[in-house]
Amino acid sequence: MENDGLNTEGLANPGLDRGREYTGPDSIRHAWEVLQEGLRSRDNDISRLVEELIAQRRALQESERRWRAVFENSSVGIGLTDVDGRVLAANGALQRMLGYSEEEFRSIWLMDITLEDDREQSRALVAQLLKGERREYHLQKRYQQRNGKVVWANVNVSLVPATDTEPQMLLRIVEDISERKKTEQALAQAQADLARVARITSLGELAASIAHEVKQPLAAVVTNAHACLRWLGAKPINLREGRDAVQRIIRDANLASEVVSRIRAFLHRRETHKTTLHIDDVVLEALALVQAEARRRDVSVQFQAATGIPSIFADGVELQQVIVNLVMNAIEAVTPVEGRPRSVEISADCNGPDSLLVSVRDTGVGLDPQHRERIFEPFYTTKPEGMGMGLAISRSIVETHGGRLWVTPNEGPGETFHFTIPFGTPGES
Repeated sequence: MENDGLNTEGLANPGLDRGREYTGPDSIRHAWEVLQEGLRSRDNDISRLVEELIAQRRALQESERRWRAVFENSSVGIGLTDVDGRVLAANGALQRMLGYSEEEFRSIWLMDITLEDDREQSRALVAQLLKGERREYHLQKRYQQRNGKVVWANVNVSLVPATDTEPQMLLRIVEDISERKKTEQALAQAQADLARVARITSLGELAASIAHEVKQPLAAVVTNAHACLRWLGAKPINLREGRDAVQRIIRDANLASEVVSRIRAFLHRRETHKTTLHIDDVVLEALALVQAEARRRDVSVQFQAATGIPSIFADGVELQQVIVNLVMNAIEAVTPVEGRPRSVEISADCNGPDSLLVSVRDTGVGLDPQHRERIFEPFYTTKPEGMGMGLAISRSIVETHGGRLWVTPNEGPGETFHFTIPFGTPGES
């Protein structure tokens, strides 16, 4: 039988049909080994998967344990709420801070125990979180405790994204800052008292010129009153002249009253009271207090403001105090000058788009460099009779308003003091 060229050498059974797969003992053994190896590989994969799952579960349990330890033992309040503010969980610190048990918290919406004045801002910030406009927010707000007392708190709120099984939630970290607030308020009161003492002192320095400013219209009142009596006692009575004399009495009495009113407003204010102001009005009110002293010392005081300056949100009396202090220092600096004009120039302009710049320039003798470095320090003074508090208090007032106060030497004689105040609105204060 011919093999048609097919080499059958080496085949175990060349007589088998070529179309059938050979399944001899060796092949069966090999297939069995491959199957066993596959099963072992699968068992190993399953074992590794099980080990990974166990490790992940242990890691998750450890993470949950650590989170629970932080949640329960934190010294600051931690709360989870839904997006409407209903409390889902509150740790011990938050319970103690606000006076509610965990069970009571579950029936509370935090907005209900937020003071009414603070609610609108809180709602607006939560809305921004939910819209994705911010990832978290921070603010200071007040809560009402279960016993009715008010607690100040630093509150940080962040959004916890939704999962397949849980809706989105808000994580709130709440720190009680009531004692800090009391300290800040006491410090602010002390600063206000000190500023008022400085105002009294500055007006004490202006006593002679203020007395003269009041005395002049009062003397005119007396003069016109005598003239009025004469016209009324004349034969016949001169009613026209008498009426004119009375009009002059009213005018001069109002002038004296305005001086007294300005002084009272300058002295009696204690707490900071911010309103929307135009810098022109503030400067002119301040200059009304020092113009008489400037005339007495033969000093020219000029004020120029750029057009279109936006309004500021500030305490007018406190800014007047800063301007009075700077202008009086400038007047004293130019008083000894001989042989050139004694002048003080006040200017106001925009300092970029965000703030106001006020400058007080004098043509005086200037500052020694060693004094320039220290003149804003409390109790440091170059005047034998000075307290050394005017510039320190002025800087404190300006910084409290969010600005800064500094001095630069002029290219010619004298110094220029500058301060900035941010433009703003009541909501940004």
